[in-house]
Amino acid sequence: MNDWTSSISEPRWRALVELVETWFAGISVDDGIAPERLEAAALRLEHSLPASLRELYLLAGARDDLFCEQNRLLTPEELVIVDERLVFWRENQNVVRWGIPVSALHTDDPPVEMDDVRDPGAKHAHHWVPSNDQLSQFVLQMLLMDLFALSDHGVLAGLTDKVLFVLAAVYPQLELPDWPWPLHPTRFYAGRDSVLVVDADLSMYGASRHADAHDRLVNLLEGYGVRPDAEWTQ
Repeated sequence: MNDWTSSISEPRWRALVELVETWFAGISVDDGIAPERLEAAALRLEHSLPASLRELYLLAGARDDLFCEQNRLLTPEELVIVDERLVFWRENQNVVRWGIPVSALHTDDPPVEMDDVRDPGAKHAHHWVPSNDQLSQFVLQMLLMDLFALSDHGVLAGLTDKVLFVLAAVYPQLELPDWPWPLHPTRFYAGRDSVLVVDADLSMYGASRHADAHDRLVNLLEGYGVRPDAEWTQ
């Protein structure tokens, strides 16, 4: 298993930094944004930004290849308060968004909630549900989710319980909380050069670092009778 997976329980951002170094160009001193933009956003919003959110912007806020290609980290100028949440991330079709409760903005690494307007059972126009207890953990899981779209080697497949059991022996489940999106529970798995995200419908979003890892995953699926719904490798 890659080194970054052993850093999940380490201080915040370590696993994210190691994941980026493994899958992309490593984070450099030029990847952050100017602190003046954060100060201007806090003044406009009349709320201080949590430490972890500030750290993210200063660490890699300018890395569009990580946080703007699929689901998007909002720029400081786009931050907005809606329903007593500071919205800082949006899904690529603007259907789902994630925010921090205003009541938690004073905390160091605040919880994140998801507003899913797809929910037909919602009593109100917006239906906020818990996503993560810490913002830093949310960012790691979002990047893992987006690897499917960002990677040059991807596969989408519908699994069965049996096939998921087999996959989990090769790609162990990560020590991360179940996610409410795309469907709760969505769980995360990783092994040698591949990351799998599997939702409640057993839809699997797989990403691999190179063609050999992609072929191993596809061959394993096909060996158990699962034909990918879509795959690509470059």
